[in-house]
Amino acid sequence: MPDEIDKSSELYDEFCDDNIQRIRRNALRIDPGNAGDCDVCGNYFARVVKTTYREQDIFACGRCRDERKLR
Repeated sequence: MPDEIDKSSELYDEFCDDNIQRIRRNALRIDPGNAGDCDVCGNYFARVVKTTYREQDIFACGRCRDERKLR
């Protein structure tokens, strides 16, 4: 008969495995972006992604997306 520690360890492993799978599924939905100029700040970046800013489709860097809360 398994003791409490064994049960806890099994539950923990299942919980971690489920979370890892969820994280991997979510990571597949991340837009890889392209290298190019950010349409907001004008600087060149290795990764800019298409987003909407002031009701226009643009390419924005991570900093500009974070500062302006763009998606």
